[in-house]
Amino acid sequence: TLFEFVYRSAHTLVMARRKDYFQRYGSAYQALWWVPAGTIPTVNDGLSRLWLLDQFGPCPQEFTFKTADIKERQKLPMSMMPPMLMANFTVKEFASLLDYLESLVKK
Repeated sequence: TLFEFVYRSAHTLVMARRKDYFQRYGSAYQALWWVPAGTIPTVNDGLSRLWLLDQFGPCPQEFTFKTADIKERQKLPMSMMPPMLMANFTVKEFASLLDYLESLVKK
């Protein structure tokens, strides 16, 4: 899952130290939402989703990583990763992705 990739892979060390880089923020600072294939979200899309999440809490349109907010999970027949996404990956980013994918096989 995306949660596992961010919080249980090479990103874990960075996320564990986020308090070293950021001050505590009293409002929503992270929002997830479904984006149609081929759509590139704008900064304003993200800001509006943050505002809605902050004002009304999680819903099917705006949500967070908290598993309690997940209403349904389904396995997709193909990857959601956009084509050619890895073309601009650094070696470190690619290694992190491989670590994550390998962790899925071990489960």
